[in-house]
Amino acid sequence: MLDINKSLRKAYYDTLNNLSMPAGGSIPFYDQVPAGATYPYIFTVDTTFVEQFTKDTFGGRATVTIQVAMKYPANYGGNSDIDDIVNQILPKIVGITKRQYPLASALLPNFTLISNVNEFTKNERQEGSDGVYFFRILRFSHIIQQFNY
Repeated sequence: MLDINKSLRKAYYDTLNNLSMPAGGSIPFYDQVPAGATYPYIFTVDTTFVEQFTKDTFGGRATVTIQVAMKYPANYGGNSDIDDIVNQILPKIVGITKRQYPLASALLPNFTLISNVNEFTKNERQEGSDGVYFFRILRFSHIIQQFNY
């Protein structure tokens, strides 16, 4: 069996990097947020994989947790911009329809995506000395099968 982690992180990067910002421009997607990164951005919080196989197939259940981060000056902003960003993410990861998953094509040629679920979404807000930070945490669950074994 091949390790899914690198392929899955790359698929997320290829699918979500450079989404449109609410006010124009693009939103970077990071595996590791660089020092001095500008807001908004999306990054990988963690990934997990639990192997599940039969005598005929290799695969398993993977989870990917991502976070959308936004910053505003003090006493300004809200969740609306993050809501707009998440509304770009969900169709690309969970699917436009039950059978069309843009993330799936990014996993080819070694893996196929069997199912996608948005397990949870959580909003967070933090006050900082230099502004207000808004975060949205999303965890996705995938059943993935290896093509070539």
